[in-house]
Amino acid sequence: MRTSIQPLKTIGYKLILILLLFSSTLNAQQLAFPTAKGAGAYTIGGRGGQVIHVTTLDWNAPGGLKEAIQTPGPRIIVFDVSGEIDATSQWDYTPIISGSNYDNITIAGQSAPAGGITILTSEFMFQNVSNVIIRYVRFRSNPSSIQDAFWFTGGSNIIVDHCTFSHGGDESGSLASSSGTMGNITMQNCFFQDSKTGTILGVDNEDGDFTFVNNVFSNISHRFPNPKGDGQYDIINNIVYNWKYRLVRISGGGTYNVVNNYYKTAVNGIRLPGWFGDEYISSRFLQKVQTTSHDNPLIYAAGSLVTGQRETPLSDDRDMWSVFAGSHLTENIQVPDQYFTNTPFALVGQNFAIKPANQVYIDLLNDVGADKTLNANGSIYPYRDDKDASDILMIQNDTYEGSYYDSKTSIPYPTVPQNTRPSGFDSNNDGMPDVWKTARGFAADEDLSNYAWPSGYIGVEEYLNEIDLNGIEIIEATGVEVTPEIATVNMPNTISLTATIFPEDATNKNGTWSSSDETIATVNSGGVVTPVSEGVVTITFTSMDGGFTDTTELTVTNIVISLESLLITPETSILELGESVQLTTEFFPSNTSDITGIWSSSDESIAIVNENGLVSAIAEGEVEIIFTANDGGITNNSIITVVDEFYGTYVLYNAETDLVIQNIESDATINLEEEGDRINFRCIPEGGDDSTEVESVGVTWTGPTNGSWIESDAIYAGLPNGHVGLNFEPYLVEEGTYNFTVTYYSGNGGYGSIVAIDDFSLNFFFDLLPVADAGLDQNICEGETTILEAAGRIEFFMG
Repeated sequence: MRTSIQPLKTIGYKLILILLLFSSTLNAQQLAFPTAKGAGAYTIGGRGGQVIHVTTLDWNAPGGLKEAIQTPGPRIIVFDVSGEIDATSQWDYTPIISGSNYDNITIAGQSAPAGGITILTSEFMFQNVSNVIIRYVRFRSNPSSIQDAFWFTGGSNIIVDHCTFSHGGDESGSLASSSGTMGNITMQNCFFQDSKTGTILGVDNEDGDFTFVNNVFSNISHRFPNPKGDGQYDIINNIVYNWKYRLVRISGGGTYNVVNNYYKTAVNGIRLPGWFGDEYISSRFLQKVQTTSHDNPLIYAAGSLVTGQRETPLSDDRDMWSVFAGSHLTENIQVPDQYFTNTPFALVGQNFAIKPANQVYIDLLNDVGADKTLNANGSIYPYRDDKDASDILMIQNDTYEGSYYDSKTSIPYPTVPQNTRPSGFDSNNDGMPDVWKTARGFAADEDLSNYAWPSGYIGVEEYLNEIDLNGIEIIEATGVEVTPEIATVNMPNTISLTATIFPEDATNKNGTWSSSDETIATVNSGGVVTPVSEGVVTITFTSMDGGFTDTTELTVTNIVISLESLLITPETSILELGESVQLTTEFFPSNTSDITGIWSSSDESIAIVNENGLVSAIAEGEVEIIFTANDGGITNNSIITVVDEFYGTYVLYNAETDLVIQNIESDATINLEEEGDRINFRCIPEGGDDSTEVESVGVTWTGPTNGSWIESDAIYAGLPNGHVGLNFEPYLVEEGTYNFTVTYYSGNGGYGSIVAIDDFSLNFFFDLLPVADAGLDQNICEGETTILEAAGRIEFFMG
């Protein structure tokens, strides 16, 4: 708990001296990077640890980002590739790393080639991991995710800088937990977009200091952010555009600087007239306090601007605060004066300049989110992907059109360039490019991993910090040219237009494409035009810098070109039960007019196919998946083989002798007459006890008797009536067929994601085998004959 503030005269002079010396030492600490601010500014990240190169965009592959993150110990992760990393195989509520073994990590997105790094997530989660630096990375949730695009739960000494978060099914990005500790955390210069809610900070009823500065939100309902702990929260110089409900909601007993933020309403915003009985956003309902009689929050609120209502910032914004539902005070009354102070709290961590709200609006939109990377010589390559660029324009020009209830699938997912660093870029893999090192008097192959620079930074940090030290020399655009000037496209073909911004070294080469008549043709953010109907249309490019425009006059024709043949890929596939494969069509000639057709399966009991060519395996066997073109009935097919290979190993034991009865490799019929009716059945996942994927196994069975069991320790399961230690008690089996389903889970107790499912049936019976009797022994002489009589009988053993 925080201690109460004593009057200065009650503090001894020695204590004052100690505090002054401590303050001097604190200010002399090494910053995470030169522009780090606030509570998390002294985070060390992976300083001095190993440098790990990400060499592939494959999340799960060796050399991928997942492997780098899951490497224990201090580490700095740099990227030899740019593009999108699909991490959606990481399930909701499942941390990528958890615990102090994974502390001390830097993820340096600014090290990537041109285009930077985007991570497509289900939920990018770190749990109880401390000393973390993440910079210049985009996190975008997939359309089906209902979780945060980015979530740190537990952990301290964290700084997130110049990152982009979007498409969150819940928060766009949060650093919060319901229990434990969190603190010394900064989120700065980040761009939050198109998510259900914004950000939550802190731990319920726990101390921990947070800095939330120079961040931008657009098209999000509420939580900008929501602090919920008892520490100090500096919420300063942020921009919020186009929101629905409240802005900041405080719950807890902390201290708060809510200062000089810029809140911009939208003409066609997601908060529509009539929802709240007014046509505008009443400042009385913007900021909220949820408090109990035991909480004593104290707020300094000043200098914020609300377009259309508070165009001139005031020195006291307490009138913007009202009581939130669930408080001990009456809902929606103005928050009482006892919860406010007229004096700002000293900023926690590294001090920084606070700008007026109007200046923040001008400056911050020019440099927010993952908007640049480093070249080999340490110079800066400015780049915003199409979504970041168009959203900045949308905020500046107030051009939002949409609905809060729009599906996330309607929100663009930009295509990011894929580039790879050339061989010899960093010959000894210490993270520093050869040309950068040689320019500083070192040999290209000299290992500088532990070199302490005069600045105090270690090894690769000095190169990574060029993103802060060089700054950007702004070269303004002077014009734009679109090529070709005149073009014709025949339906259904597309055409790519090119926009060239002058001068060639202009800093900002972003802009937007538009069509004069989308009933004739549409154009995407990359200049690709798709015809819709015959006619003439003008396609225009408008530069972000300076608003320069140029056009192409495009004629759309509809001359029918008949289909001659088609190709299906892949031509053959082998699928496990439950797996799927996406088939694609290629038409010849490539400008065929009609590219429609129908997918079908030669045997839907083995595999089915949907209207888009997605094949799903149902049962073992071989099947043809056929595409029949509407143009001339031309067909081609893909051969799909469906197999049922077990993920696990299955062993049937005699429960009393612990001897193996049979290894189960498929459905089986088993005679238990000699084994008895007391069995034990074990399931061992791929990798056994050392499996990194499986933490628990669930077994269900139906038949003459039914049951289920989930086992977490060890990683195998039986059919127990309970067990002592790891020894399962015998299971009494009856004659008949039992159907088994074995499910492997990534978490203990049957929680987490499902890793694999195996199904099989066992038919148990009890049958005495016949005993052969060849009759009485006989003696015969050479050359004689005799008749032998044989018989079979059943022997009964009584005991």
